[in-house]
Amino acid sequence: MSKKTSMKFPPSAIEVLKAALDKNNAAYNFTFRDQNGFEVETQMNYDGNFNEFLTTLANEMNELDFPQKPGVLTFVRNIELVSVSFDHYIAQEGLEAKANPSPLWKELPMVTIYVPEYDHIIQIAEGSGCNLSEEDMAQGFVDYIDYYQYNAHELLESEEDGGQIDKKEYLRDTYNSLEEAIPEVLEFVYDKKDVAYTVLKKA
Repeated sequence: MSKKTSMKFPPSAIEVLKAALDKNNAAYNFTFRDQNGFEVETQMNYDGNFNEFLTTLANEMNELDFPQKPGVLTFVRNIELVSVSFDHYIAQEGLEAKANPSPLWKELPMVTIYVPEYDHIIQIAEGSGCNLSEEDMAQGFVDYIDYYQYNAHELLESEEDGGQIDKKEYLRDTYNSLEEAIPEVLEFVYDKKDVAYTVLKKA
């Protein structure tokens, strides 16, 4: 085990780190290198509080065990941050089915719209993750949008159509709300852009 002196996070890397941590409530992989060229990887969770995270990260750096040559006591005086990469969103209760769930979507309600041109009512929701197969994930899909399509004159008695739109990026990274996903769903369903619609709200 190498012997370490008290380490602080390198000031020159703070701005680079801040730019890399662009997702809240997520786990990130970090690679550090000491002055002898040895590299160590670790994973930490980031909740969005950057200043608090810097303190936690500095403490983590002080606990890193760097390799050393047999029989040689190595003093680690300099640690360089080599890379930072997003690994996954932190799972929360109710979203365990998703491989990398986005916790903030737990609070977003289903969106219901009326499409007068087709007399359709469409409900749009975030996929739970259960319908992504291993083949889907191997192709790079990580999330999807569920939609349910009804004939308005049947008053939602029976579903006419529905499906899912597979995504290669997390919905949270694309949209701030499910209402923002409406144009994408309409283009997928009707194979054309600029379909008029009305968002239906509870009275």
